[in-house]
Amino acid sequence: MERRIERGENEFSRTLSFFDATFALSMTLLVTTIDPGTDGWRSWSSLWDSVGYQVIAFAISFALVATYWWGNHRFVASLETLSPQLIVATVAMLGFVALIPFTTDALGNEGRAAVEVTTVVYAANIAIVSGMATVLYLLARHDGLFRHPPTDDEARLAIIDRSVSTVVFLVSIPVAVLVSGSAGRWCWLSLLVLGPPGRAPDRPPAPPRAAPPRLHRGRLTGRRADRSRYWSAGTVWAVTPFCPGVTPSCPGILSRGGSSRSAMSR
Repeated sequence: MERRIERGENEFSRTLSFFDATFALSMTLLVTTIDPGTDGWRSWSSLWDSVGYQVIAFAISFALVATYWWGNHRFVASLETLSPQLIVATVAMLGFVALIPFTTDALGNEGRAAVEVTTVVYAANIAIVSGMATVLYLLARHDGLFRHPPTDDEARLAIIDRSVSTVVFLVSIPVAVLVSGSAGRWCWLSLLVLGPPGRAPDRPPAPPRAAPPRLHRGRLTGRRADRSRYWSAGTVWAVTPFCPGVTPSCPGILSRGGSSRSAMSR
């Protein structure tokens, strides 16, 4: 029987830390793709000519890796157990996450590399990462790893949400080949309208509502009954000076005449 890692075990936290560290390392290595060269610091125009496209490529990749990290972090947080199949699939996805600085470097080398080639390679890299995120969700649902199993509607929404970026980057590949590399890159801007991946949260079901007040021999019980007695007692003492015939015998009870005097004497 396969060995699953339960939430609360030390291995669960170590595995999650490894996932997060790989994303963080990929985001850190993105800065190595910015290289102004020896002539880049001579003037502002020279600096922009040297690193302008590199900074844009860095910003795109940084935003994408951060988005995929946040989505994966929330995804693992919604799991109760980790199966070996899920860990292997996640490691495979992280291999392509670690490849993003390499494809980002090619994407930012405008004028020194073919736009069509760099666009296709970069889009394929991101599409694989996004597609693997969808595979992880399907695998977790199939193996029953969620703390709170999603309903069919919730699963359908999550799968569609995770597949949007995959479709966008896959569509940009034939556009870059058949039209131009620049046209393929413009397709990526559709994510600003469609939204980044990870919008559908892996929310646990809403907590149960408080139980309604119970009746015990015709009386309220519980916290609401305590509040009722408190406010009733305050009301009685407040209206007593204005209603001579009404006197408080005990908190929350109105009495008249002799019953009140007997209660007060006791």
